[in-house]
Amino acid sequence: MTDQNNRMENEELDLYFQKMISGGDTQLTGAPPELEARIRSAILAAANRQRKKRIWLIRAAVSAASVIIILSVFLLSPTLSSYARQWLSAKVPKEWKRLFVEHRGIEGATSYDYRPIPSVTVEKDGISITLENIYLEEEKLQFYASVSGAEEQKKAFLIVSGNFKKAGMQQSITTIKDEQGNPLQVMQVVQRLNAKEVRDFLRTNPDTLTFEVFQSPSSVNERQQHFMDIVVPFHASSFLESKRIRLDKEVAMEKAKIRLEQLTVSPTEMKLEFQELVPEGFEVDIQHPGSEDKPYILGSDGEIYSSNDLSLKNDLTFHPSAFFKHGEEITLHLEKVWITDVNDSLEFDISLNDPESFPVTLQFRDRTISVIGARYESGHLYLDVEIAGSAEEPPPWKMEYERYQEKVNRDPELFQLYQKKYKVYSGQAYGRALPKINAEGGQVPGVHQVMMMAPEQEKYTLRVYRFEDPVAINQNIVIKVPEEP
Repeated sequence: MTDQNNRMENEELDLYFQKMISGGDTQLTGAPPELEARIRSAILAAANRQRKKRIWLIRAAVSAASVIIILSVFLLSPTLSSYARQWLSAKVPKEWKRLFVEHRGIEGATSYDYRPIPSVTVEKDGISITLENIYLEEEKLQFYASVSGAEEQKKAFLIVSGNFKKAGMQQSITTIKDEQGNPLQVMQVVQRLNAKEVRDFLRTNPDTLTFEVFQSPSSVNERQQHFMDIVVPFHASSFLESKRIRLDKEVAMEKAKIRLEQLTVSPTEMKLEFQELVPEGFEVDIQHPGSEDKPYILGSDGEIYSSNDLSLKNDLTFHPSAFFKHGEEITLHLEKVWITDVNDSLEFDISLNDPESFPVTLQFRDRTISVIGARYESGHLYLDVEIAGSAEEPPPWKMEYERYQEKVNRDPELFQLYQKKYKVYSGQAYGRALPKINAEGGQVPGVHQVMMMAPEQEKYTLRVYRFEDPVAINQNIVIKVPEEP
């Protein structure tokens, strides 16, 4: 799996799991077995990503595993909540609803008369589709949909905006049972919009929004077919313009700077745009998945607006939004940055056929790394390593053989070999020191394992380099939210 595919899968999961925390003991059952591992993994990751309101870890994951899969569907949808309770055979805790609504930013917006666009239900050829919780903003359209009759007819549908045909899209979809026990496809759709196109659309004084429904092909020989259009009433009161705050501030660290360019404050989220000013081979991330030290915005009343792991490379989003804090000062807090420097490296040699050559001990960035063994299997080189005095997981470095992973991506024959013959792992796993697991599934005490792509040979010259090294900067940037025009 490539890095890009791994990010796409994580984004899909995060549409379900982002910011989901709870301290309840409610026992909920019924999660589909094939999703159990992914659900539990994502819940734990989401819990680890909380900064101030982290209440639980394992205990909540057990109670939440079966409810979490459809949170993005029913928690904002009165018409679907009964279906969810039927499927779960349990009452949904109110805390889940409160936290999910806060995450999407809708609770704060609706408290100031920002209302969803009215829901509609349409039917055609035995298919019934409901659209609800439709919110249009300058840079985002989000809505929820339920489709009944599709499972019985073995059909799947894609629903997108008909007004903004070039919009990007993220979709979460699953199947639950309705009150009669029939399968119901439910989905959450988020489409990223161009602000100028939205403003041009509003200038036409529209009184409706159009959604296009496409039937997905059932085989490789079929094409996607237009199934119907759904027209939804729209009024200007359903739309609120975003505020754009120019920042023009720089944050310096080591060899790099981060230029903060603009904060866009929308009704349900805030987006920070920035640029990294770095030398070649040097990268800086101001957010790291799984870290508690992620950026956040602090309101003048002490409220925390957490950053969102769905953020893009040079965009950082925060939920909910300080949209209605007119004229107040808010503070962007950057606790840490994560630095990668491929030029900060050390080379070393290993020999697979000479057990007497181990251990190979390295002194790298004030850390002692001992390679105690190595083997080759199925296109991958595996190193067993011991790391003296380190509690960092994973350690802030990577290992590689002659940038072989890049070579695989450039060489079609090698790429096909790894895709078809070898089991290909996530690119983020390559070169990382991860706890070694034995044949029984238990962790080998004190031993890590590093896996990397490499050709099969007796001797290797390998390189260890600085990777995602956390560096504390503890910066506070004060921002004033514009007054009402």
